[in-house]
Amino acid sequence: MPAKKAQLTEAAASQYQSFISGIKLVGIALKSARCDVNHDSYFDALRSENAEKSISAGYALKELGDDFFESESKLLVEIKNQNGEGVLSVECVFNSHYHAIKPNKAFAKRFTESEARLIMWPFFREMVFDLTARMNIPPVTIPLSTER
Repeated sequence: MPAKKAQLTEAAASQYQSFISGIKLVGIALKSARCDVNHDSYFDALRSENAEKSISAGYALKELGDDFFESESKLLVEIKNQNGEGVLSVECVFNSHYHAIKPNKAFAKRFTESEARLIMWPFFREMVFDLTARMNIPPVTIPLSTER
């Protein structure tokens, strides 16, 4: 890598670190939640040990202001039986509001798509565990991260 490009990369990394250190989480709000379970099929899938769990997560920058930005996190866990039929689903959409000093779109988007998951993931894990327990099924445990 040429020296000038390396210096630009180091400068951008330093600016991003400065941006992150100035972020203040102001609030997290549950925008929507949806859950569904087919009890008979769910327990059949668990007994046959053919239940397949899939988790998806999406993070998007929704608004950028002079001293704030807002993001949206869409998180979904689904369990399907051996025929690929959904037997359980829990979907949550959270909005989060952050204050920052002169946020620029690129940094706010980068933060939303990477670091914000560290903030939002525990809310999703707790919601899934709590909702599934209230559905009168064994609580579904979500891993600590999406990394395998």
